[in-house]
Amino acid sequence: MKIHTDVTTLSRLYPLFKEAGIEGVLTGDFSLIQDLTLPDLAARFLASGSMPQICATITKSDAYISDDPDSAPKNWEECSREECR
Repeated sequence: MKIHTDVTTLSRLYPLFKEAGIEGVLTGDFSLIQDLTLPDLAARFLASGSMPQICATITKSDAYISDDPDSAPKNWEECSREECR
């Protein structure tokens, strides 16, 4: 899975991160997230319902594509938590 972190991608992610209350990850304002663990951050995305949109944005793909060539692409909404890491 290829991750894109260009300015356009970050601009599209910002409202989703802000909605989840963790925009400090993108802005560098770590005081907003200093007490959060990685599971806390993931929980914020899951609670906001934005995980599939975030995955689609950072991969520039509407589907998860496994590294296993025998696996078919899968819509992000159908992916497990582990596939979204």
